[in-house]
Amino acid sequence: MRKPSDDAVQQYAATTDNLTSRIAIHAYGTNPQGWFAWLGERLPTGGDVLEVGAGTGELWRHLDPRRPGLRLTLTDFSATMCERLRDLARAETAPAEAAPAETAPAEVAQVEAARVEAARVEAARIEVRQCDATDLPFADGRFDAVIANHMLYHVDDPDAALREFARVLRPGGRLFVATNGREHMVELFAVAAAVGKPDVNGSAARSNFPAEDAPEAVGRHFHDVASEAYPSDLVVPVAEPVVAYLASLSGESVTAEQLAAARALVQERIDAEGHFRVHKHTELITATR
Repeated sequence: MRKPSDDAVQQYAATTDNLTSRIAIHAYGTNPQGWFAWLGERLPTGGDVLEVGAGTGELWRHLDPRRPGLRLTLTDFSATMCERLRDLARAETAPAEAAPAETAPAEVAQVEAARVEAARVEAARIEVRQCDATDLPFADGRFDAVIANHMLYHVDDPDAALREFARVLRPGGRLFVATNGREHMVELFAVAAAVGKPDVNGSAARSNFPAEDAPEAVGRHFHDVASEAYPSDLVVPVAEPVVAYLASLSGESVTAEQLAAARALVQERIDAEGHFRVHKHTELITATR
């Protein structure tokens, strides 16, 4: 029986392309405030913050990881994803090229030395670790907040991961978990089934940690549990982003014939309605340790 982690390993262990394709389609959201900006308004602005399953670090390309008082730790199970996270950390902390020491006045050299030191300190605030969400390599009570953004449905045992999140949070620390409902983006999966790709619709991750069940699951380890929906659908005016999204989900290679059939189905809807509409159901569950 295929497990959620099997899908995660197949899709994310060696490449970031699949995740990039999935993120790209959300540029067609009906909410003028994108998901990352909406989520960012609800996250803490400082303290020791852990994001588990951070992927390519896309959240922190939209938010400022260098904000004063924020000490950020990013993890993922995938070595490839962690390398992208390290690229993000390096990009955010790399100092500008300095003037040659022999030509810089003494006061300029002093300012430059202070800036380089500040960059070193900032770099220490972004830590990247490769690890399993159910076995976090951190001490009890290490963090003020834990973020799990659309990742728990890739974990075989979400309850074990939630238990770990509670362990590494300080008393009073906050949890932020994003997940999707069972009917999330059903129009996309209907296209996949219609062109002979039922493995996309039947992915184990699709039902492993649905929004409908998430508050109860979180409540077994946390209190003050609340759920808030992110209001947005997708209105896609061209076929290609939909086709790319479906191709990124498939457990097996998609044939040229299947891609062509999917493109034709999507284009038929666009021709009739002016767009391909996809209904979303995304929830943010928050809780206190």
